[in-house]
Amino acid sequence: MTSKAHEPDLLDPFFEDTRSISEKLAATEREWRPHQPAHESPEIIAGLVLETGEYHSEYGEEPAPTLRLLDRQNHVWSVVGFHGRLRWEIKKTGLRVGDFVALAYRGVIPSKKKGLNDAYDYTAAVERNPDTVEIEQSRRGNDVLAGSDPVVSLPEDDEILDEVPEGAGDDIPF
Repeated sequence: MTSKAHEPDLLDPFFEDTRSISEKLAATEREWRPHQPAHESPEIIAGLVLETGEYHSEYGEEPAPTLRLLDRQNHVWSVVGFHGRLRWEIKKTGLRVGDFVALAYRGVIPSKKKGLNDAYDYTAAVERNPDTVEIEQSRRGNDVLAGSDPVVSLPEDDEILDEVPEGAGDDIPF
């Protein structure tokens, strides 16, 4: 009996983009729109998060989260969290570049209230990259590497002046 090497499942996490330049150039760029049959998007996509961002639209004040992810078949999927549930799923996972994410479209949930739109249902699962450095928010509100924003106490102006000897700088010609 010959043993067959384990072929990775599409949902097996990977945390590195090991493609060659020619493979990157040959990648298929696709938009993930599983709710629109004309787009022929699969109901489930999974891959390495290459990029995260936001899409600002004239239809709402809150920007929609975006991501680009690479799957095992060399497709780079563009995802925009236009639908409320997808937006919420992306935000709650706190996705970062280098994480592995699986997104699933679960169909339409009919509205329970007359006059309201049906809802598009999604779910997400994430595997954190074990080599990713932890991120925290700085005092200024920016994302920074954990521990890289130390609180430095600066001396008050009076303390600095107390340390300057009398007459220091008198010989400077300007």
